[in-house]
Amino acid sequence: MKKILENKIFKIIINIIKYIFITITSLFVILTVYQRVMPNNKILGFRTYVIISESMKPMYEIGDIILSKEVEPSKLKINDVIVYYSNSGEYQGKVITHQIKEIYKDIDKYTFKTKGLANMIDDKELVKEEEIYGKVIYKFKIISLISKLVRNKYGALICIIIPMFWILIIEFKELKDKIINKN
Repeated sequence: MKKILENKIFKIIINIIKYIFITITSLFVILTVYQRVMPNNKILGFRTYVIISESMKPMYEIGDIILSKEVEPSKLKINDVIVYYSNSGEYQGKVITHQIKEIYKDIDKYTFKTKGLANMIDDKELVKEEEIYGKVIYKFKIISLISKLVRNKYGALICIIIPMFWILIIEFKELKDKIINKN
């Protein structure tokens, strides 16, 4: 076991894994904080969201992380999934992800009838074009899995705490080796 741990290739692989983990974690934290703090929280017209209800099952489940892209209302079609901020009705003040069921055009303004896939009836309130944040274009499968794992205590232990302790142990071991080799 000691031979494997001292192998140069093994050390290189461990360092690559460590830096990838640190980079991905750092980027995810930075982007999450950025989206929460900035009033216009989009990056190049893209935004990420976490699904928090079962209204879009089976397409999206609680904990799934989705990517939406700003889109012109005229380019939206029936069955597109959109993310919008509801200014009225039962969803007032919430960000909703639902599917477009009908599209209405009144002069230059669009409104949309939406529905959650798991809901029995269409949403009562129409969605105005200015309420739309974007069209869902992607579901992050691996990040969604990690998000779901982290939401329970055992998953957090496996995905965050153990890797962080592992990185700390490796760093302390390297520091100890440097101190010993200098003396």
